[in-house]
Amino acid sequence: MAHCDKHGEYTEQTADIFGIALRTGCPACEKERDEIEHQEGIRKAQEAERERLESLNIEPMYFTSTLDNFIAGSPEQQRALSYAQAMVKDRAGKLVLLGSNGTGKTHLAVGIVRVLGGAIYSMYEITTRIRASYVSGAKETELQIVDELARIPMLAIDEIGRTKGSDAETNWLSYIVDKRHARGLPLMLISNKHTRKTCPDGGCQNCLENYISEDIMSRLSEDGHLVNMTGEDYRRKKRAGF
Repeated sequence: MAHCDKHGEYTEQTADIFGIALRTGCPACEKERDEIEHQEGIRKAQEAERERLESLNIEPMYFTSTLDNFIAGSPEQQRALSYAQAMVKDRAGKLVLLGSNGTGKTHLAVGIVRVLGGAIYSMYEITTRIRASYVSGAKETELQIVDELARIPMLAIDEIGRTKGSDAETNWLSYIVDKRHARGLPLMLISNKHTRKTCPDGGCQNCLENYISEDIMSRLSEDGHLVNMTGEDYRRKKRAGF
């Protein structure tokens, strides 16, 4: 028998290793050390995953968002989920999600980006970053920025139509879409706007076509899908656990 100051008496085991007698320590202490190492491993893995998600420009509120836990409560949401799953499988394709806030558009985009890599940006982030490149002493140029966005494994652009939709923005977006189209790289565009085809007025300031050019629409329609994410508030439904 042996004695542990913390756990009391325990049965000591002896093993002969190449003629050297090795005695085991307190099993309770060893179990505690193993648990501490296990928890530290979990903490490091979680920290590494957090850093990875941040590098993809995923916001903390979406850290747990995946395609597997997306709640498709309407036919439109189910269609969007199916297209998103196909993009992950094929590592290609284009998907445009339109609709009001809270219908799960960003959740799906994050679900794809976290698997394929790349990034999710709002249109405001992209335009602000490009305009910052015009300042004297900037560390990157306009061409470097749009070329990066045209090459990353997956790109999701959120909030199309929240900015002014200037000619410069249209040109940047056109370049990115065209290059990704030519390279067969996946792309998702997200907007709260609607298309002229579904506009109740036959055309208004909230039509998507006011913010992206005809050539972009042509590229998107060639091998892409457009889904109007209508239905009840996805965030509220998710909180309720339905």
